[in-house]
Amino acid sequence: MGRLRKKPKIHWTEEMNNLVLQCREKALKLLNSEDPPRYENGRKIGYMRLLKDFWEELGMEHLELTSQNLRDQAAALDKSIGSVAGNIEPRRQRAKECGRARRERS
Repeated sequence: MGRLRKKPKIHWTEEMNNLVLQCREKALKLLNSEDPPRYENGRKIGYMRLLKDFWEELGMEHLELTSQNLRDQAAALDKSIGSVAGNIEPRRQRAKECGRARRERS
């Protein structure tokens, strides 16, 4: 039996996707800095917490998304954008090589 959904499914707009990627980049940059943010007890604040904090700073808390939802969306976008970017360069290279081969045969 599946889980019951409490809230309606969120439709991610292009603007929301851009914002979550900006928050992701900001969170990762801060985490990888020489002096990452820490709790009072000295423990480092995690990526998902920072991601959610940045998201809420942008005024998006009304959507009531969890840090896990935000992380999942950022990962999905990163994966899809990465796969597209990874496919473009090899295709350009093949197109150049095909163009050169045609010119050489002519």
